[in-house]
Amino acid sequence: MLIVLGMILASAIVAQLRLHYVYMMEDVGNGLIPMPPTFMEDVPKALLGVFAQGLLGSIGVYAVKLSFLLFFYRLGNQITSYLVFWWCVALVTLASFGVTMGLLEYKCMLSGLEVIFFECTSKTDIAREWRNMIIYCTLDAFSDVLILCLPIALLWNIRLTMRKRLLLSAVFSLTLFTVAVTIIRGTIHHGRIASDFTQSMNIGWVWFWLSVEFFTGSFSHTSTSPDVY
Repeated sequence: MLIVLGMILASAIVAQLRLHYVYMMEDVGNGLIPMPPTFMEDVPKALLGVFAQGLLGSIGVYAVKLSFLLFFYRLGNQITSYLVFWWCVALVTLASFGVTMGLLEYKCMLSGLEVIFFECTSKTDIAREWRNMIIYCTLDAFSDVLILCLPIALLWNIRLTMRKRLLLSAVFSLTLFTVAVTIIRGTIHHGRIASDFTQSMNIGWVWFWLSVEFFTGSFSHTSTSPDVY
């Protein structure tokens, strides 16, 4: 979690350094402001910031999941059936992380201007962006729900009063806030833009919701762990 907090700080620094380029690029694209003389130089700066934020946010989100997994492993590693379930959840989470790293927009964030303006604005590439977003959010939410099942399965197999079981289940269910944010992130952009692929996603909104998910996941972990002890 200390590593995660460091990544949150790094993402905040990236936002301070590059987010104004993102807003400028979105405003030019929406016709709200005229194209500044430095536009061609600023676009790569904006996209590099988006890529850095996406990388930090994605790794940070799964670092929080790893922290949960390691914590819950210590709670029930003496129970064979629980340990088998834990390994299944850990492997699914690891596979989800691998897919997430593969879904990052390396091509459209790190390429030259020719690729960015001519290839990445095609309907095919825009459709791929939407598809990748849906896949990422689905895997993210699914792995969160699986991790949430670990402490609940453990609680209902140990000797506790019903009141304590319900209270601890409610505490662990704070993870559902992260799941809710992930679902919102994956669906908030849908509508006309998502159906006909005539416009890319609003990068500012993508940045915002990834940050919210990152912070919410970190808060859920730091709020849950002390209660177990």
